[in-house]
Parts: sequence; C-alpha cells; structure tokens
Amino acid sequence: MQDEPKNQGAWPFLALNLPEALAQHGEHRPLRVISRAASASPATGSTKKHQAEQADLVAQSFDR
Repeated sequence: MQDEPKNQGAWPFLALNLPEALAQHGEHRPLRVISRAASASPATGSTKKHQAEQADLVAQSFDR
C-alpha cells in the first residue's frame, strides 16, 4: 500500500524488481498494489477528495 499515485512512489520500482528478487530466494508470490490512481500530480488539490481517497486506501488495505 502506498499513499502516492500508482505511477509514483515505490511501486514502479518494486513492480519491476521485487518479483525477480523473490524468485532468487525460491518465493513466488503475486504482487498487488493498493494506491491512488496514476496521476501527473502527487496531490488532488482538494482536501475532501484527498480524505475520501485516503479512506478508500485504508479500507482496501484491510479488506484484501
């Protein structure tokens, strides 16, 4: 789970590198991301929209 949009933060790096690193240690696990939608901006510019997105991210983190 990351607070940043899907195309920012750690996810792009991890999606490319973590599967290979896990495979080297004999682990094969599917990866999934919980993040904000991809965006050119790291912030929505709206406090209400940010709070709604944040609540959704937290809910998704505990529901999966």
